[in-house]
Amino acid sequence: MTRVALLVNDLNGTGGAERQVFELASGLDRARFEPLVVLLKERNDYAEALAQAGVAVHALRRRGAADLGCLLRLASVLRAQRPALVHSFLFLSNLHAALVARAAGVGTVVVSQRTSYEHNLPVALPALWRRLARASYRRVDRVAFNSRAALEEEVAAGLPRERARLIFNGLAEDDVDARAAAPALRREAGGGPLAVAVGRLEAVKGHAHLLEAWAAARAALPSDARLVLVGDGAERERLRQRVRALDLERGVTLVGPGPGRAWIAAADLLVQPSLAEGLSNAVLEAMAESRPVIATAVGGTPDAVVDGETGWLVPAADAKALSAALVEALAAPAERERRGRAGRARFEERFTRQAMTRASERLYDELLAGRRS
Repeated sequence: MTRVALLVNDLNGTGGAERQVFELASGLDRARFEPLVVLLKERNDYAEALAQAGVAVHALRRRGAADLGCLLRLASVLRAQRPALVHSFLFLSNLHAALVARAAGVGTVVVSQRTSYEHNLPVALPALWRRLARASYRRVDRVAFNSRAALEEEVAAGLPRERARLIFNGLAEDDVDARAAAPALRREAGGGPLAVAVGRLEAVKGHAHLLEAWAAARAALPSDARLVLVGDGAERERLRQRVRALDLERGVTLVGPGPGRAWIAAADLLVQPSLAEGLSNAVLEAMAESRPVIATAVGGTPDAVVDGETGWLVPAADAKALSAALVEALAAPAERERRGRAGRARFEERFTRQAMTRASERLYDELLAGRRS
């Protein structure tokens, strides 16, 4: 059996990449692969589920940028566990894997880039971050991407195409608990036409443009139409203030952190107004729940959402286009249902947990076979 170490900053349950680490650890073929999860920090919102799946978790408890001992602790874990392959996720974990894994005796290293380095890096010293990330690619065997946009961006920046691999995100096809909770959430929202936006309340997620769009659309929407924002983040209070300033308190609710997939199952459609994106798990959840999606055409979203077929795609930061899509979608229940069904079919074809784990296993097999030959 092949031991694979999955390295990530932590397992915050609201993070998209973190969710994919959980899905991969849970979905790998246990007759062939033995996954273990290594956390640079220690938060683990999936602890119970991973324990039930028999997946070991090692927390390195990194204490900020000055904690260089974390590199030594990672090396120690890798030497003790002796994985054949390390697969890391997110910028910080990718750097640790590139610096430590081979020195600790790991023969094969894969790093995973989840979004665009041009749009989602911290504002401080973004050029330095890009250089560090791209330098790390030279020390690993493959770079896995979850969107065509991110892959092409890095190939254009000099990454050899043969060292890049596209592996879309994948989720469980059905969530019985989410569907069971949906009717109560629907009643909580008032029972009328319901649009939801699920994600961190951060500026890059574009919620401010969504509020502008809803205000512009209000006169053309059914009087009982509702918009629910599910999530938390630095922009929460600013968005609350904007709701009041636009006089949207009767039609818009910020519910805070909550069961995102259950809210999606309760809704008529998902709205994803992001200014930049990797491949959104919320979009995939909407497709799994046969809900159409209104989304901005950024990052990996066009890999999932086909305009006119599974949803509506609009330009980023364009409240006018977003408003028009909301009016069209909420006025056309039959069209929403058609696009929702098409989204479910596309999800089953490309974005299931099984599809993601099998693609990852093929990459591992290819690299490990090359190492043995």
